[in-house]
Amino acid sequence: MNDKEKKILRYREENKAVKYGQTVFTGSSLMEMFPINKLLAEHNDSEIVYNRGIGGFVSRELLEVIDVCAIDLKPSKIFINIGTNDLSDSSIPISELIENYDKIISEIETKLPNTIIYLMAYYPVNYEAADENMKECLKIRNNEKIRIANTEVKKLAEKHSQRYIDINKNLMDEQGRLRAEYTIEGLHINEDGYRAVYHDIITYVKEPILNHKNIKMDKHITVPLTDEDIKTLHAGDYIYLSGTIYTARDAAHLRMNKALDQNNPLPISLEHNIIYYMGPSPAREGRPIGSAGPTTASRMDKYTPRLLDLGLKGMIGKGRRSEAVKEAIVRNHAVYFAAVGGAGALLSKSITDSEVVAYDDLGTEAIRKLIVKNFPVIVVIDAEGNNLYETAVK
Repeated sequence: MNDKEKKILRYREENKAVKYGQTVFTGSSLMEMFPINKLLAEHNDSEIVYNRGIGGFVSRELLEVIDVCAIDLKPSKIFINIGTNDLSDSSIPISELIENYDKIISEIETKLPNTIIYLMAYYPVNYEAADENMKECLKIRNNEKIRIANTEVKKLAEKHSQRYIDINKNLMDEQGRLRAEYTIEGLHINEDGYRAVYHDIITYVKEPILNHKNIKMDKHITVPLTDEDIKTLHAGDYIYLSGTIYTARDAAHLRMNKALDQNNPLPISLEHNIIYYMGPSPAREGRPIGSAGPTTASRMDKYTPRLLDLGLKGMIGKGRRSEAVKEAIVRNHAVYFAAVGGAGALLSKSITDSEVVAYDDLGTEAIRKLIVKNFPVIVVIDAEGNNLYETAVK
Protein backbone atom coordinates (compact mmCIF):
# COMPACT_ATOMS: atom_id res chain seq x y z
CA MET A 1 0.00 0.00 0.00
CA ASN A 2 1.53 3.33 -1.07
CA ASP A 3 1.24 6.67 0.78
CA LYS A 4 -1.71 7.85 -1.27
CA GLU A 5 -3.67 4.67 -0.55
CA LYS A 6 -2.86 4.92 3.16
CA LYS A 7 -4.17 8.48 3.28
CA ILE A 8 -7.36 7.53 1.46
CA LEU A 9 -7.91 4.71 3.94
CA ARG A 10 -7.26 7.05 6.88
CA TYR A 11 -9.55 9.74 5.52
CA ARG A 12 -12.31 7.22 4.92
CA GLU A 13 -12.10 6.20 8.57
CA GLU A 14 -11.89 9.78 9.86
CA ASN A 15 -14.90 10.78 7.78
CA LYS A 16 -17.09 8.60 9.98
CA ALA A 17 -16.69 11.07 12.84
CA VAL A 18 -16.92 14.44 11.06
CA LYS A 19 -19.52 17.10 11.75
CA TYR A 20 -21.56 17.71 8.61
CA GLY A 21 -22.07 21.19 7.19
CA GLN A 22 -18.51 22.41 7.74
CA THR A 23 -15.69 23.32 5.33
CA VAL A 24 -13.41 20.95 3.40
CA PHE A 25 -10.04 21.69 1.80
CA THR A 26 -9.13 19.20 -0.89
CA GLY A 27 -6.57 18.78 -3.65
CA SER A 28 -2.92 17.82 -3.86
CA SER A 29 0.14 18.62 -1.73
CA LEU A 30 -0.28 22.40 -1.78
CA MET A 31 -3.61 21.87 -0.06
CA GLU A 32 -2.49 19.00 2.15
CA MET A 33 0.39 21.14 3.44
CA PHE A 34 -1.90 24.08 4.30
CA PRO A 35 -1.71 24.19 8.14
CA ILE A 36 -5.26 25.50 8.36
CA ASN A 37 -6.11 24.13 11.78
CA LYS A 38 -2.89 25.45 13.30
CA LEU A 39 -3.64 28.88 11.85
CA LEU A 40 -7.26 28.75 13.03
CA ALA A 41 -5.97 28.11 16.55
CA GLU A 42 -3.42 30.93 16.31
CA HIS A 43 -6.19 33.38 15.38
CA ASN A 44 -8.71 31.98 17.89
CA ASP A 45 -11.08 31.26 15.01
CA SER A 46 -13.76 28.67 15.76
CA GLU A 47 -14.48 27.46 12.22
CA ILE A 48 -14.18 23.73 11.55
CA VAL A 49 -12.11 22.89 8.47
CA TYR A 50 -11.27 19.35 7.38
CA ASN A 51 -8.16 19.04 5.20
CA ARG A 52 -8.43 16.19 2.71
CA GLY A 53 -5.52 17.04 0.44
CA ILE A 54 -3.28 14.23 -0.84
CA GLY A 55 0.25 14.99 -1.98
CA GLY A 56 1.11 13.91 -5.51
CA PHE A 57 -2.48 13.74 -6.75
CA VAL A 58 -3.30 14.66 -10.32
CA SER A 59 -6.84 15.65 -11.26
CA ARG A 60 -7.75 12.15 -12.45
CA GLU A 61 -6.85 10.67 -9.06
CA LEU A 62 -8.93 13.18 -7.12
CA LEU A 63 -11.88 12.47 -9.41
CA GLU A 64 -11.63 8.77 -8.53
CA VAL A 65 -11.87 9.41 -4.76
CA ILE A 66 -13.79 12.69 -4.59
CA ASP A 67 -16.28 10.94 -2.30
CA VAL A 68 -13.61 10.34 0.35
CA CYS A 69 -11.88 13.69 -0.19
CA ALA A 70 -15.02 15.85 -0.14
CA ILE A 71 -18.51 14.44 -0.72
CA ASP A 72 -18.70 12.02 2.23
CA LEU A 73 -18.14 14.91 4.65
CA LYS A 74 -21.32 16.66 3.39
CA PRO A 75 -19.73 20.10 3.76
CA SER A 76 -21.36 23.46 3.15
CA LYS A 77 -18.18 24.67 1.41
CA ILE A 78 -15.42 22.92 -0.52
CA PHE A 79 -12.14 24.62 -1.43
CA ILE A 80 -10.27 22.85 -4.24
CA ASN A 81 -6.68 23.23 -5.39
CA ILE A 82 -6.07 20.42 -7.83
CA GLY A 83 -4.11 20.26 -11.07
CA THR A 84 -0.65 21.50 -10.18
CA ASN A 85 0.82 18.05 -10.71
CA ASP A 86 -0.95 17.88 -14.07
CA LEU A 87 0.77 21.17 -14.95
CA SER A 88 4.13 19.63 -14.03
CA ASP A 89 3.61 16.75 -16.44
CA SER A 90 4.36 17.69 -20.04
CA SER A 91 2.27 14.75 -21.26
CA ILE A 92 -0.94 16.13 -19.69
CA PRO A 93 -2.43 19.05 -21.65
CA ILE A 94 -4.34 21.75 -19.81
CA SER A 95 -7.47 20.66 -21.68
CA GLU A 96 -7.27 17.22 -20.03
CA LEU A 97 -6.81 18.79 -16.61
CA ILE A 98 -9.88 21.00 -17.12
CA GLU A 99 -11.93 18.06 -18.38
CA ASN A 100 -11.17 16.12 -15.19
CA TYR A 101 -11.78 19.22 -13.06
CA ASP A 102 -15.15 19.68 -14.78
CA LYS A 103 -16.10 16.12 -13.87
CA ILE A 104 -15.04 16.70 -10.24
CA ILE A 105 -17.29 19.77 -9.99
CA SER A 106 -20.19 17.98 -11.69
CA GLU A 107 -19.90 15.01 -9.33
CA ILE A 108 -19.97 17.27 -6.28
CA GLU A 109 -22.91 19.28 -7.65
CA THR A 110 -24.89 16.12 -8.35
CA LYS A 111 -24.48 14.75 -4.82
CA LEU A 112 -24.25 18.03 -2.89
CA PRO A 113 -26.35 20.55 -4.85
CA ASN A 114 -26.36 23.15 -2.04
CA THR A 115 -22.63 23.09 -1.40
CA ILE A 116 -20.56 26.09 -2.49
CA ILE A 117 -17.39 25.13 -4.39
CA TYR A 118 -14.38 27.45 -4.38
CA LEU A 119 -11.97 26.85 -7.26
CA MET A 120 -8.64 28.27 -6.15
CA ALA A 121 -6.21 29.98 -8.48
CA TYR A 122 -2.95 28.06 -8.78
CA TYR A 123 -0.11 29.51 -6.72
CA PRO A 124 2.89 31.05 -8.54
CA VAL A 125 6.33 29.41 -8.54
CA ASN A 126 9.86 30.81 -8.42
CA TYR A 127 12.40 29.28 -10.78
CA GLU A 128 15.22 31.53 -9.60
CA ALA A 129 14.76 30.49 -5.96
CA ALA A 130 14.31 26.81 -6.79
CA ASP A 131 16.56 23.96 -5.71
CA GLU A 132 18.55 22.53 -8.59
CA ASN A 133 16.58 19.28 -8.54
CA MET A 134 13.33 21.27 -8.93
CA LYS A 135 14.30 23.45 -11.88
CA GLU A 136 13.50 20.93 -14.59
CA CYS A 137 9.98 20.63 -13.22
CA LEU A 138 9.58 24.41 -13.13
CA LYS A 139 10.61 24.70 -16.77
CA ILE A 140 7.37 22.83 -17.48
CA ARG A 141 5.23 24.28 -14.70
CA ASN A 142 6.15 27.91 -15.17
CA ASN A 143 4.21 31.03 -14.26
CA GLU A 144 3.01 31.64 -17.82
CA LYS A 145 1.51 28.15 -17.95
CA ILE A 146 -0.03 28.74 -14.52
CA ARG A 147 -1.55 32.01 -15.75
CA ILE A 148 -3.15 30.22 -18.72
CA ALA A 149 -4.44 27.44 -16.48
CA ASN A 150 -5.94 29.96 -14.05
CA THR A 151 -7.84 31.56 -16.91
CA GLU A 152 -9.35 28.16 -17.76
CA VAL A 153 -10.20 27.43 -14.12
CA LYS A 154 -11.97 30.78 -13.86
CA LYS A 155 -14.02 29.91 -16.97
CA LEU A 156 -14.88 26.57 -15.38
CA ALA A 157 -16.12 28.30 -12.24
CA GLU A 158 -18.28 30.60 -14.34
CA LYS A 159 -19.67 27.63 -16.27
CA HIS A 160 -20.84 26.02 -13.03
CA SER A 161 -21.83 29.27 -11.26
CA GLN A 162 -19.30 28.45 -8.58
CA ARG A 163 -16.60 30.64 -7.03
CA TYR A 164 -13.17 31.28 -8.51
CA ILE A 165 -10.87 32.82 -5.90
CA ASP A 166 -7.35 34.19 -6.21
CA ILE A 167 -5.55 34.67 -2.88
CA ASN A 168 -2.08 34.98 -4.38
CA LYS A 169 -1.38 38.70 -4.02
CA ASN A 170 0.49 38.41 -0.71
CA LEU A 171 2.57 35.52 -2.04
CA MET A 172 3.95 37.30 -5.10
CA ASP A 173 7.02 39.47 -5.53
CA GLU A 174 7.21 42.46 -7.89
CA GLN A 175 7.75 40.12 -10.85
CA GLY A 176 4.74 37.94 -10.05
CA ARG A 177 6.84 35.06 -8.76
CA LEU A 178 6.35 33.18 -5.50
CA ARG A 179 8.33 35.17 -2.94
CA ALA A 180 11.63 33.47 -2.18
CA GLU A 181 11.04 33.72 1.56
CA TYR A 182 7.73 31.85 1.22
CA THR A 183 8.93 28.81 -0.73
CA ILE A 184 10.57 25.58 0.35
CA GLU A 185 12.24 24.75 -2.97
CA GLY A 186 10.69 27.05 -5.55
CA LEU A 187 7.34 25.27 -5.79
CA HIS A 188 5.88 24.34 -2.40
CA ILE A 189 4.91 26.97 0.16
CA ASN A 190 6.30 27.16 3.68
CA GLU A 191 4.29 27.94 6.81
CA ASP A 192 4.96 31.68 6.62
CA GLY A 193 3.58 31.67 3.09
CA TYR A 194 0.36 30.08 4.26
CA ARG A 195 0.17 32.66 7.03
CA ALA A 196 0.41 35.36 4.37
CA VAL A 197 -2.77 34.10 2.65
CA TYR A 198 -4.69 33.11 5.78
CA HIS A 199 -6.64 36.37 6.07
CA ASP A 200 -7.82 36.14 2.48
CA ILE A 201 -8.89 32.51 2.55
CA ILE A 202 -10.55 32.67 5.97
CA THR A 203 -12.69 35.55 4.68
CA TYR A 204 -14.18 33.10 2.19
CA VAL A 205 -14.52 30.39 4.85
CA LYS A 206 -16.48 32.77 7.07
CA GLU A 207 -18.65 34.49 4.48
CA PRO A 208 -22.41 33.82 4.78
CA ILE A 209 -23.93 30.94 2.87
CA LEU A 210 -26.57 32.34 0.55
CA ASN A 211 -28.13 31.26 -2.72
CA HIS A 212 -24.74 30.98 -4.39
CA LYS A 213 -26.18 30.05 -7.77
CA ASN A 214 -27.37 33.66 -8.01
CA ILE A 215 -24.03 35.13 -6.90
CA LYS A 216 -21.83 36.70 -9.54
CA MET A 217 -18.03 36.76 -9.63
CA ASP A 218 -16.21 39.01 -7.15
CA LYS A 219 -16.12 42.72 -7.97
CA HIS A 220 -13.76 45.40 -6.73
CA ILE A 221 -15.25 48.86 -6.25
CA THR A 222 -13.52 52.12 -5.31
CA VAL A 223 -15.56 54.33 -2.98
CA PRO A 224 -17.19 56.87 -2.83
CA LEU A 225 -19.73 55.18 -5.08
CA THR A 226 -20.61 56.51 -8.51
CA ASP A 227 -23.94 56.02 -10.25
CA GLU A 228 -22.15 53.85 -12.78
CA ASP A 229 -20.80 51.64 -9.99
CA ILE A 230 -24.26 51.18 -8.55
CA LYS A 231 -25.68 50.13 -11.91
CA THR A 232 -23.28 47.17 -11.91
CA LEU A 233 -24.27 45.94 -8.45
CA HIS A 234 -26.88 43.20 -8.06
CA ALA A 235 -28.27 41.44 -5.02
CA GLY A 236 -25.97 38.52 -4.26
CA ASP A 237 -22.78 40.07 -5.64
CA TYR A 238 -19.64 39.71 -3.56
CA ILE A 239 -17.88 43.08 -3.47
CA TYR A 240 -14.52 44.31 -2.20
CA LEU A 241 -14.60 48.00 -1.31
CA SER A 242 -11.52 50.22 -1.29
CA GLY A 243 -11.44 53.91 -0.42
CA THR A 244 -13.21 56.10 2.16
CA ILE A 245 -16.31 55.14 4.14
CA TYR A 246 -17.84 56.54 7.34
CA THR A 247 -19.14 54.89 10.50
CA ALA A 248 -22.30 55.88 12.35
CA ARG A 249 -24.52 53.99 14.77
CA ASP A 250 -27.71 54.77 16.68
CA ALA A 251 -26.50 57.76 18.69
CA ALA A 252 -24.80 59.43 15.72
CA HIS A 253 -27.89 58.93 13.54
CA LEU A 254 -30.09 60.47 16.25
CA ARG A 255 -27.79 63.49 16.47
CA MET A 256 -27.67 63.92 12.69
CA ASN A 257 -31.46 63.73 12.57
CA LYS A 258 -31.74 66.47 15.21
CA ALA A 259 -29.28 68.61 13.26
CA LEU A 260 -31.46 68.31 10.16
CA ASP A 261 -34.56 69.15 12.20
CA GLN A 262 -32.82 72.37 13.30
CA ASN A 263 -31.63 73.17 9.75
CA ASN A 264 -28.02 72.71 10.82
CA PRO A 265 -25.38 71.21 8.50
CA LEU A 266 -24.31 67.61 8.92
CA PRO A 267 -20.73 66.95 10.04
CA ILE A 268 -20.00 64.81 6.96
CA SER A 269 -21.01 64.95 3.33
CA LEU A 270 -23.50 62.25 2.41
CA GLU A 271 -23.15 62.70 -1.35
CA HIS A 272 -22.14 59.35 -2.91
CA ASN A 273 -20.78 58.12 0.43
CA ILE A 274 -21.27 54.91 2.42
CA ILE A 275 -22.13 54.68 6.11
CA TYR A 276 -21.00 51.57 7.96
CA TYR A 277 -23.15 50.71 10.98
CA MET A 278 -20.30 49.94 13.34
CA GLY A 279 -18.75 51.00 16.64
CA PRO A 280 -15.25 49.56 17.04
CA SER A 281 -13.56 48.12 20.10
CA PRO A 282 -10.33 49.80 21.30
CA ALA A 283 -7.43 49.40 18.89
CA ARG A 284 -4.47 47.22 19.76
CA GLU A 285 -1.04 48.81 19.69
CA GLY A 286 0.10 49.36 16.12
CA ARG A 287 -3.39 48.90 14.65
CA PRO A 288 -5.66 51.71 13.37
CA ILE A 289 -8.81 50.18 14.86
CA GLY A 290 -10.07 47.35 17.03
CA SER A 291 -12.70 44.76 16.21
CA ALA A 292 -14.97 46.30 13.58
CA GLY A 293 -17.99 44.09 13.02
CA PRO A 294 -21.39 45.37 11.81
CA THR A 295 -24.34 46.16 14.06
CA THR A 296 -27.98 45.41 13.27
CA ALA A 297 -29.06 47.71 10.48
CA SER A 298 -32.75 47.88 11.41
CA ARG A 299 -31.86 50.10 14.37
CA MET A 300 -31.12 52.86 11.84
CA ASP A 301 -34.22 52.28 9.70
CA LYS A 302 -36.20 55.26 11.01
CA TYR A 303 -33.39 57.65 10.02
CA THR A 304 -32.21 56.06 6.78
CA PRO A 305 -34.79 57.24 4.18
CA ARG A 306 -34.06 60.86 5.08
CA LEU A 307 -30.31 60.38 4.66
CA LEU A 308 -30.78 58.57 1.37
CA ASP A 309 -32.91 61.43 0.09
CA LEU A 310 -29.99 63.75 0.94
CA GLY A 311 -27.49 61.84 -1.18
CA LEU A 312 -26.30 58.84 0.84
CA LYS A 313 -25.57 56.04 -1.64
CA GLY A 314 -24.64 53.03 0.44
CA MET A 315 -24.99 51.40 3.85
CA ILE A 316 -23.18 48.45 5.42
CA GLY A 317 -24.71 46.49 8.26
CA LYS A 318 -26.30 43.15 9.04
CA GLY A 319 -29.86 41.93 8.96
CA ARG A 320 -33.04 42.96 7.21
CA ARG A 321 -34.26 46.48 6.37
CA SER A 322 -37.77 47.92 6.51
CA GLU A 323 -39.97 48.36 3.47
CA ALA A 324 -39.55 52.14 3.82
CA VAL A 325 -35.77 51.78 3.59
CA LYS A 326 -36.07 49.49 0.57
CA GLU A 327 -38.33 52.03 -1.17
CA ALA A 328 -35.85 54.81 -0.39
CA ILE A 329 -32.99 52.73 -1.79
CA VAL A 330 -34.86 52.30 -5.08
CA ARG A 331 -36.01 55.94 -5.14
CA ASN A 332 -32.45 57.20 -4.72
CA HIS A 333 -30.64 54.55 -6.73
CA ALA A 334 -28.62 53.38 -3.71
CA VAL A 335 -27.49 50.03 -2.27
CA TYR A 336 -27.44 48.14 1.02
CA PHE A 337 -24.50 45.84 1.74
CA ALA A 338 -24.08 43.20 4.44
CA ALA A 339 -20.79 42.57 6.20
CA VAL A 340 -20.07 39.30 7.97
CA GLY A 341 -21.43 39.37 11.51
CA GLY A 342 -19.15 37.90 14.18
CA ALA A 343 -16.01 38.54 12.15
CA GLY A 344 -15.09 41.99 13.49
CA ALA A 345 -11.43 41.18 14.08
CA LEU A 346 -11.15 39.83 10.54
CA LEU A 347 -12.90 42.85 9.00
CA SER A 348 -10.61 45.23 10.89
CA LYS A 349 -7.67 43.89 8.87
CA SER A 350 -9.20 45.52 5.79
CA ILE A 351 -9.18 48.94 7.52
CA THR A 352 -5.91 50.80 7.02
CA ASP A 353 -6.79 54.08 8.77
CA SER A 354 -9.40 55.37 11.21
CA GLU A 355 -10.06 58.97 12.29
CA VAL A 356 -12.83 60.41 14.47
CA VAL A 357 -14.36 63.27 12.46
CA ALA A 358 -17.51 64.12 14.45
CA TYR A 359 -19.29 63.60 17.77
CA ASP A 360 -16.16 62.45 19.60
CA ASP A 361 -18.07 62.70 22.89
CA LEU A 362 -20.02 59.61 21.79
CA GLY A 363 -16.95 57.42 22.25
CA THR A 364 -17.24 54.22 20.26
CA GLU A 365 -20.36 55.62 18.53
CA ALA A 366 -18.55 58.72 17.22
CA ILE A 367 -18.48 59.21 13.46
CA ARG A 368 -15.24 57.90 12.00
CA LYS A 369 -13.69 58.21 8.59
CA LEU A 370 -12.22 54.86 7.57
CA ILE A 371 -9.82 54.07 4.78
CA VAL A 372 -10.51 50.51 3.65
CA LYS A 373 -8.77 48.15 1.26
CA ASN A 374 -10.58 45.12 -0.14
CA PHE A 375 -13.27 45.33 2.54
CA PRO A 376 -15.57 42.32 1.90
CA VAL A 377 -19.33 42.87 1.64
CA ILE A 378 -22.34 41.34 -0.11
CA VAL A 379 -25.03 43.28 -1.95
CA VAL A 380 -28.29 42.58 -0.13
CA ILE A 381 -30.64 45.20 -1.60
CA ASP A 382 -29.69 46.63 -4.98
CA ALA A 383 -30.91 49.78 -6.72
CA GLU A 384 -33.71 47.84 -8.41
CA GLY A 385 -35.08 46.68 -5.05
CA ASN A 386 -33.95 43.06 -5.39
CA ASN A 387 -33.49 41.73 -1.85
CA LEU A 388 -31.17 38.81 -1.22
CA TYR A 389 -32.85 38.00 2.09
CA GLU A 390 -36.03 37.30 0.15
CA THR A 391 -34.41 35.12 -2.50
CA ALA A 392 -31.69 33.27 -0.56
CA VAL A 393 -32.15 29.60 0.21
CA LYS A 394 -33.74 29.24 3.63
